[in-house]
Amino acid sequence: MIKHYTKFEREHPFTIRLIALLILGCFLMLFFVIAYSVSPPTDLEGQWIAFTCIRNPGHDATTSLYIVRSDGSELRRLLGDTKNRIRSPDWSPDGQWIAFGYGSGIQIIHGNGTGRRTITDGSSLLGYPSWSPDSREIVFSVATAIFKFNLDTGELQELVSYYNVSAPEWSPNSDWIVFNYYETLYLIRSDGTRLYPYSGRKKVGDVS
Repeated sequence: MIKHYTKFEREHPFTIRLIALLILGCFLMLFFVIAYSVSPPTDLEGQWIAFTCIRNPGHDATTSLYIVRSDGSELRRLLGDTKNRIRSPDWSPDGQWIAFGYGSGIQIIHGNGTGRRTITDGSSLLGYPSWSPDSREIVFSVATAIFKFNLDTGELQELVSYYNVSAPEWSPNSDWIVFNYYETLYLIRSDGTRLYPYSGRKKVGDVS
């Protein structure tokens, strides 16, 4: 088959290739932005997935919070489009709440979009909220510390004060919290004492 080129294609082959590469690049950027922003925590029965979506990456970026059934049906937007970045959504173990980073704070919201509540706010970006197994406490990190918040009492406790700590998670029995510190995993008791490296062979300090 003989392909017929337009006059523009014959005179500007490099421009045609450049346009094609730019279009391909836009599609790839959109794919990676969506893939990166999706966080897969589910509700108690595994029926719903919470995730975030970033639109218009860059200075004018906006973020939305969605939930969708695990079979891909019933997509629902709970929040958006906001310039206060939404990140790291996490379902409570009892399936009642979703905790997420919002701008420089931590918020919670019911899966039906009601009951939105600010847990804490600050000057630093807060993220990686994680629920205790009984759904009564949340741990979260800033660049220089890890905090625990009690939903019943409103008490905010600093557990660790080290630079570059992140991604705290509870143990199944609520006794321990694991977190990342300079690409090394550490354990600390949920009351803020007995800090260990993940191997558990050497105690590195007590935090009061």
